[in-house]
Amino acid sequence: VIKLFNGLVAYENFRRTNKKQFLVKGRQVIKAMKAWSDSGAITCTAFLRMLEAEDAATKGNMTDTAKAYDKAIEACKESKMTPFEALACERAGTFMLREKMTLLTEGYLTRALALYRTWGARTKRNRLGLLLQGLPTASRANMNMTFHQTMATNARTIPSDANAAAFGPRKNYGRGSRYSNFDVSMQTESFAMDDAFLPEGPSPLLQTPY
Repeated sequence: VIKLFNGLVAYENFRRTNKKQFLVKGRQVIKAMKAWSDSGAITCTAFLRMLEAEDAATKGNMTDTAKAYDKAIEACKESKMTPFEALACERAGTFMLREKMTLLTEGYLTRALALYRTWGARTKRNRLGLLLQGLPTASRANMNMTFHQTMATNARTIPSDANAAAFGPRKNYGRGSRYSNFDVSMQTESFAMDDAFLPEGPSPLLQTPY
């Protein structure tokens, strides 16, 4: 998981600074992920697809990048990794937003929001809801309804049995919440990168040691 985020941060930094050192680091992570995937680590295959999508985004081909993100999303879905499926959808959506592909942005981010809601990542849901509200689409009413439904959900949900089995035993991490060690780690990492994954605002990535 840490290796995946190292790669994501490297590619995001490359996009923001255009410094080749970050691209090199991202591709080094891809190389390591590919070796683990070839050795039979199924989880690493999904992570590899996510990083390949990020690499495709640096090459400027919209069609190839969209296909790469779709492969990443499907790989995470097949591996029953809801948090990463949500993250892959979010990354695809923010890429499409940068490219001003509003309808595709809406589709990916709406799916990401639904997945984050299933997982129980309330802060991620709320931030994506706000982003969706700002999209200049004909379906603004639907986006507003989705956002308000999300905001009205006060109780966090827990992972499915399949996710719980994959991510470790559930434990109490505060009043009214039950999360595994994996969930807490993933949420912490995701929240730290929120600003970098949205189109505007300061990025904590350049100040965060990874």
